[in-house]
Amino acid sequence: MYPAAAQRMVFVRNFGCVRWTYNNALAYCKAQYEAHEKYPGHFDLTKRLKGLKQAKAGQWNPTSTTCSECGVRAGLALAEHRWTCTCGATHDRDINAARNIAKFALDLGAK
Repeated sequence: MYPAAAQRMVFVRNFGCVRWTYNNALAYCKAQYEAHEKYPGHFDLTKRLKGLKQAKAGQWNPTSTTCSECGVRAGLALAEHRWTCTCGATHDRDINAARNIAKFALDLGAK
């Protein structure tokens, strides 16, 4: 009665998304509380989530070569996967791109 390996991966992926969504909503509610603003209700959080889901970074945005720490764009060859920015941050190209896309989506969701 245990899930197969493929089923476990589906569970892990889905629970990871749920955890991220919950933590994002919690951080937003906390920020609203600390700013002494109106506590967001279910409708506000749903509207915010819909905005996050619709956020799309452009195909040609340099997300993998822009430092997620300081925003400086590095001129990298396509074969370079790990790099160090002038600010001292070390990046893996794929993880850095994911961080930049997440920032892009959160910036759009905040608007």
